[in-house]
Amino acid sequence: MAAKKSGLSKKLLLILAGLGGLGVFSCVLCGGAGFWALSTGLEKATIAVKNGAQSDPTIEEQIGVLDEINLDFRATVEAQQQYGSKALSFKVSGPKGEGQVIVIQNPCTPGFKEGYLTTDEGEWEIDVSKMIVE
Repeated sequence: MAAKKSGLSKKLLLILAGLGGLGVFSCVLCGGAGFWALSTGLEKATIAVKNGAQSDPTIEEQIGVLDEINLDFRATVEAQQQYGSKALSFKVSGPKGEGQVIVIQNPCTPGFKEGYLTTDEGEWEIDVSKMIVE
């Protein structure tokens, strides 16, 4: 009788270990897919903002041709407190200076409904009509 009990416990242990492993695998898979989707979306938004910002006269005047543009997570949180949850903030720099480009996503179209350039010298509204997320 003791031998049967031991064999049953090993089978139960193997089944539980298999289920646990499957659960961990599922969590890793879902987390990886979520991270991939988020990073892909943010990369597309960054490209859209960069392409649109290159032709904006205000950005050209204040920053110049963009050398660098990066999503700034800390500034995004601050922008969301001021402009709402659809705001994204990008740190931009060029030969004339640096600043933040803040864009507010349009929930109805793949683009932005408004945008601002903020530098140490002030804040300006920018044209977001050419910032289309593809």
